[in-house]
Amino acid sequence: MGVRDYALTRLAKDVVELVEALGFRRCVLVAHDWGAAVAWHVAHRYPGIVVGLFNLSIPHPKVSEKMMTVGQLRKSWYMFAFQLPMLGEIIMAELFPGIFSGPPEGGMAIRDPERSAEFAREKYGYFEDAFRRPGAVVAIVNYYRALIRNMVGISLGSKEEDREMKRALWRKLDIPVMLIGGENDGAIAPKPLLSCQEMYHQRPNELVTCEIVPNCSHWVQHDVPDLVDSRLTTFLSKF
Repeated sequence: MGVRDYALTRLAKDVVELVEALGFRRCVLVAHDWGAAVAWHVAHRYPGIVVGLFNLSIPHPKVSEKMMTVGQLRKSWYMFAFQLPMLGEIIMAELFPGIFSGPPEGGMAIRDPERSAEFAREKYGYFEDAFRRPGAVVAIVNYYRALIRNMVGISLGSKEEDREMKRALWRKLDIPVMLIGGENDGAIAPKPLLSCQEMYHQRPNELVTCEIVPNCSHWVQHDVPDLVDSRLTTFLSKF
């Protein structure tokens, strides 16, 4: 699979086809990080299928674009470095061991030492095994390579699918949305999660709920699993 196979337009279509293959006509999307980025695009592009959106750590793409700062660019340095052939794979191979259990000051690792140790003991091996599979590193980096190209493509409307996604992102949502982020997220500044909901939603005061969790990293579902589970249970009870 090449870079183009990881374009947001294709990934969004993959999600819809998966929902349909499972025999459903409607769904609530629950997602984090890359999944959350894709989920935003699915909700806009296929409004008849997504009835609710529960996203962790990733703000709406239009808000992210509007509120881009030097600080966020610094946090996102690796996304630009990943664009370089071969160097991206080398950087990812170096970064991977510390993504979950590195120094908590950076905001990427799980902040609670006990939970970090538990994750390393019980779950890290599964991720490491997947990471070591042939082609896995290239596939991971291709998500980032495709993102930059896809953002440019959607902005310019160079292809019909990009033009349709651009139109879709301008159509405001009218579904329940719950956003949760970590105050100490080392990858994504939390402020955009709380801001400019009127840019993408018809009724933000009624249907959009945002929460920034103190002393919490990018991995909110690992740092505060009980809180996330509670919020998710309450959110799903609406449907």
